[in-house]
Amino acid sequence: MAIYKRRSASPQRRRRRWLIPKVLLVLACALLVLFIGVIVLMERELRRVGLFGGDAPAASTSAASRPPTTAEELTPDEKRQLDQILRSHQ
Repeated sequence: MAIYKRRSASPQRRRRRWLIPKVLLVLACALLVLFIGVIVLMERELRRVGLFGGDAPAASTSAASRPPTTAEELTPDEKRQLDQILRSHQ
């Protein structure tokens, strides 16, 4: 009986055989990290807006979104500063 030697693949063929799976694995890991980052970013923005969770302070979001009304009065010092600013630009 003859014993056959098994020929090993050439180094170039062996490298080519493992290159595609490695590239796909790195690409999949990068996409997974990107996906998790988007989820965390969206959660943070939804908390900031107040649509997600109850941790957002209600006073800061309602005061920031509320336009100033005419009932809010300026102090005399603020009026004087505004007049000075307007006069300086004329």
